[in-house]
Amino acid sequence: MGTTPVQYMMDARITLAKKLLATSSLSVKQIGLQCGFSNPSYFISIFRRIEEMTPNQFRLAYRFE
Repeated sequence: MGTTPVQYMMDARITLAKKLLATSSLSVKQIGLQCGFSNPSYFISIFRRIEEMTPNQFRLAYRFE
């Protein structure tokens, strides 16, 4: 598949987070917890590294509700 199991899981978590950010009113902290991140700061850091924007910036740019 060309990716490590850890990277595959991280990609799956971030994909779910993006869906929740765009379609729900849950807080960033709640979304991070639902996606398997026990530390909100770590979730925000990983999200920013992968998406090149914070979860709040993503929510503002891609909000569907």
